[in-house]
Amino acid sequence: MPPLSGKPEPRMKIRGFRFDGHYKGEKVLRIKGDTFVIEKKKVGFFRLGMMSVARIRNAEVDIYGASSTPERKETRKEPGIKSSPSAPSVSKSPSFGNVFHRDALPPVPIRGVYSFVMEPVTIKLHVDRKMVTWISAGSASIRLKSRDILFKGNVRARSGERALETEQLSFLPNDGVLKCPNQYILQTSTKRFEGTFLIADIFLNVLGLQERRSRSLLY
Repeated sequence: MPPLSGKPEPRMKIRGFRFDGHYKGEKVLRIKGDTFVIEKKKVGFFRLGMMSVARIRNAEVDIYGASSTPERKETRKEPGIKSSPSAPSVSKSPSFGNVFHRDALPPVPIRGVYSFVMEPVTIKLHVDRKMVTWISAGSASIRLKSRDILFKGNVRARSGERALETEQLSFLPNDGVLKCPNQYILQTSTKRFEGTFLIADIFLNVLGLQERRSRSLLY
């Protein structure tokens, strides 16, 4: 029987958590947080006994990738989405796919961990050891099954002079692509985009969008 009062005890808890993940001798991931807790996954009022979630409070994450060999990039068309003239046609987005390799992720001693949830979180993306993009949000989930990172709540991203604001954003490390499925505002040095769907590379170059309106900014 669960305790009659209070919150169920976590299955594992670490204070002052820090982890460096490597793949084939190269560092691909660093995670720091105030606490690292593994608890049963909760759906509504119920906790599922066979599924667990790893939670990291006040997480700071660095993800490392390398620049890819230039090649022709074809962006998959989606219904109602138009390609942007600013979309890169010759370069390929850097890949961060090794971050999902089991050797790169924190070694969890409990089977059945469904995802890693970080609340709140700041993630920095590095290419060739140089920080190129940061993303902050109220929470982010490293979803092992779908192999993506889902940001929710007051999501902010910045790369150079480009800045993105939205409430939900997906990062696909294998493709080096960001997807925003709802309302967004993308600010560049000369233009402001607003709409309901956006696909961009990690440098916030637009690959596809549904635009509500845009206007050039005069300086």
